[in-house]
Amino acid sequence: MSEDQSVAPVRQAVFLVGGKGTRLGGLTANTPKPLLTLAPGLRFLDVLIDRAARHGFDDIILLAGHLGGQVEELYGNRTHAGAHISVMREPEPAGTGGAIRFAADRLAPFFLLANGDSLFDIDLRALAASPEPSIIGRLALRLVPDTSRYGAVEVDDRQITRFVEKKADNGSGWISGGIYLLNRQILDWIAGPCSIESDVFPALVAKRLLQGYRYDDYFIDIGLPETFAQACREIPALLHKPIASRAL
Repeated sequence: MSEDQSVAPVRQAVFLVGGKGTRLGGLTANTPKPLLTLAPGLRFLDVLIDRAARHGFDDIILLAGHLGGQVEELYGNRTHAGAHISVMREPEPAGTGGAIRFAADRLAPFFLLANGDSLFDIDLRALAASPEPSIIGRLALRLVPDTSRYGAVEVDDRQITRFVEKKADNGSGWISGGIYLLNRQILDWIAGPCSIESDVFPALVAKRLLQGYRYDDYFIDIGLPETFAQACREIPALLHKPIASRAL
């Protein structure tokens, strides 16, 4: 892939932190899922922000919804490792696509979008390197032994060809790791409240506008009680680990 010198380095990272986390039961009754505590003084969202800031993303936007006041109180207009953090609170739920449209006035020409309830410990700067103006999105993909919880992503070289819906017998395969490099032109594909994953990405695949970069780095989604407990055991030990991943 040739580098397009006309495209400035990507400096903006946007995190979706508005989900309710209903599968976690009482843990999220009064706390947004990304604000759950992994260890004393360490919230899950702290880890995501720290990783983004230390990879050179100095404009961090948190798109909040459910219990968003807590996110705003803890992170609004703060700085971390040279990055400025701002919080935008949706007035009502509009899906991941609606959240992006709500932030339209703040979005850079290219930006990193990431789920606030999963950690995919890749080299974020590498994923965002040399964005291609002709491509709308680039997804970070992870190979897992069972895709039934997530649905699978089929990819030919770096061209995503199909999304396979969740089903019990999916078997092993590549999944979306919840981190995307997006062209601001994605707004043209979002008409209103919708899911970017279910409604927008398949339309982009049909036009060959979506790439997939494959990684084998640490991945965890804290959406279930057992995976949140796993995160509490594993993530604190990762914090001093250097990032040395590369796309496969």
